[in-house]
Amino acid sequence: MRSCYDLSLVSSLEIDKDSIDSDGNIYIKYKQYEGYSWRIDSSFFVFSGIDSFPLYYKLNALVGDTFTSEPPYIIARVIDIYPDTLWGVPTIVKKYDYWGIFDADSLWVGTRYLASGFGLIKYDFEPGDCHFLAGCIIDSVRYGWLVDVNESESIKLKFNLYPNYPNPFNPSTVIGYQLEVNTKVNLKIFNTLGQEVRTLVNEHQSAGYKRVFWDGRNNHGTAVGAGVYIYRLQAGSFVQSRKMILVK
Repeated sequence: MRSCYDLSLVSSLEIDKDSIDSDGNIYIKYKQYEGYSWRIDSSFFVFSGIDSFPLYYKLNALVGDTFTSEPPYIIARVIDIYPDTLWGVPTIVKKYDYWGIFDADSLWVGTRYLASGFGLIKYDFEPGDCHFLAGCIIDSVRYGWLVDVNESESIKLKFNLYPNYPNPFNPSTVIGYQLEVNTKVNLKIFNTLGQEVRTLVNEHQSAGYKRVFWDGRNNHGTAVGAGVYIYRLQAGSFVQSRKMILVK
């Protein structure tokens, strides 16, 4: 998460492990902390920690639903649910407001935004600062950008071609890849007959994470038909291919 105002790094977290018990409760542990950090019960209620069980979110709540959050005298309310796109991926965002109740008076203490598939993407808090998700890695797919030095260096240790997102897609998708060193890069799309459909990249590029968009057209600018396509990355001696599905 990064600060909205000075763009300074606020935190960098990595999930160490997760588990599920016989009652359907999911436990999530961050590598940076002792013990489990979150619990999601079978009713899709999200609690922070294991011992104190402060209730932060109700994932299945609708607009206008209100619930009491721990510690006592904190009231949470879902104030909006809306579609959005994060790094080219369609998602649904749920907005929660939190109010402190003191002697019959209410005081706003924060707002949190949860996005399906990404988790917490932004939060505002009293007296007015805010933080947002600058980037993350989920199932080996990198979204946005990361600023943690150790994390960035570990990512640059190898070449990689990531799964495109979204997939299936219509009309456009994002293809990400990682370059270990500066090298000549060739990224092409083929149909299932092995015929070249589009050349997306054909140039020398610097090391690091890259991403390109494909809008479902061929080299002549004509929209291609729905179906399975292959995208192939060649970076120096490294070659890797993946499948993607275009739907109409």
